[in-house]
Amino acid sequence: MSTGKREPPPTPENDLDAAVADTFPASDPVSMQQPVVAAPSVEEHEHSAPGPRLVYRVVERSHADDAFGVERNRKGGRWTSDDVCAAYASTSAAGAAMEFLAHLEGDSPEDLVIVTAMLPGEAVTTIDTLPAQWRERPYRDDVRAVGDGWAREKRSLALEVPSVLCAPERNVLVNPEHPDAGQVKIRAIDPFHIDPRLRY
Repeated sequence: MSTGKREPPPTPENDLDAAVADTFPASDPVSMQQPVVAAPSVEEHEHSAPGPRLVYRVVERSHADDAFGVERNRKGGRWTSDDVCAAYASTSAAGAAMEFLAHLEGDSPEDLVIVTAMLPGEAVTTIDTLPAQWRERPYRDDVRAVGDGWAREKRSLALEVPSVLCAPERNVLVNPEHPDAGQVKIRAIDPFHIDPRLRY
């Protein structure tokens, strides 16, 4: 039986409230409520952008032609051990500058350049789950084991990893011993000067 009352017509405000209610859950998802714990195994997945990728390295001019070659990239880092071949690069020129300054010991070489290289986007993989202690120094063997396994098994031409220096920045490890290493093409070699203000 009708009560004689009529529901008020829907308004744009009511429609918006309903749409918002349908979009967001009543509480944060579990992943936002609980601390993130690294899984014991680390896997990589193909990068979501298959187009060409530009990467950058700051090196001495005399090393520019071999910036992504085998001979000059056997020094270990955060993600790889000594004698494991990997060229450490960044996805932006500013990121490359930060990485160079952070690892600079003593006086800076006089003749520096920033090398821009291009590689296929589909050749870049990204770590799904980071080791729990990946930010720590001195560099940890369990973190280096991630890059060592990736490089030795030649799972991809390049591996994208986060930057400790600046969260939004990304670094890229390029494997010069990968069968597709010839796809890394140097696009530019430009002079690089360190502004004195960045040293203090």
